[in-house]
Amino acid sequence: MTYYQVVLLSFTICVPALLTWIRFRNIERSFYPFVFFIWTGLINEIVSLISSYMGSSTIFNNNVYILTEALLILWQFKEWNFFSGFRKGFYMLGGGVVIVWLVEHGNRHGVLNVNLNFRLLYSLMIVLMSIHLNNGLIFTSRRSLIKNPIFLICNSFTIYFTYKILVEVFWIYGLNSTKAFRMDVYLLMMWINVLTNIIYAIAILCIPPKPRFIGL
Repeated sequence: MTYYQVVLLSFTICVPALLTWIRFRNIERSFYPFVFFIWTGLINEIVSLISSYMGSSTIFNNNVYILTEALLILWQFKEWNFFSGFRKGFYMLGGGVVIVWLVEHGNRHGVLNVNLNFRLLYSLMIVLMSIHLNNGLIFTSRRSLIKNPIFLICNSFTIYFTYKILVEVFWIYGLNSTKAFRMDVYLLMMWINVLTNIIYAIAILCIPPKPRFIGL
């Protein structure tokens, strides 16, 4: 696969980003963290492309992005009432995410290195939360799950971050010793990224509009 093909696959994020921009005024406010998550992903892809073009490393912006991504997804789960039974859970998890990130990246050298432990832990957190929320939807949702944006988004999270967990484990245990294996893993990650972006786009089209209030 050529460099330009990789860039094209990475920028499939433009599809859900464009849809959120078109529909933003009518999107239910509880989905705003997801909208910001999509826009942040697009911005990171643009910054990474510029950095690569200039011959600079993309590690710094990616390290900042994964922290932003983790916090935005946590915020989104809060909007979906995931923490309704334990409201302090959102702040405890959010604080824990920031502390772990700072421990691994909180110095000049750390923020310029790929630290796998944080990536593994926050991916696992998102997968477990997504599975838990989807299990609840299966038993309580009265609408078709195929058209339920929360169900679709959580499935995307589960697919993407489960594979990300596997990749981090490969890297931690040194199973990435051959170049061919690394390329295969990276290529599959690109296609999974395309799949999740497609599901994101479908989910955005299924997000209900803001309720309209009619004056008396």
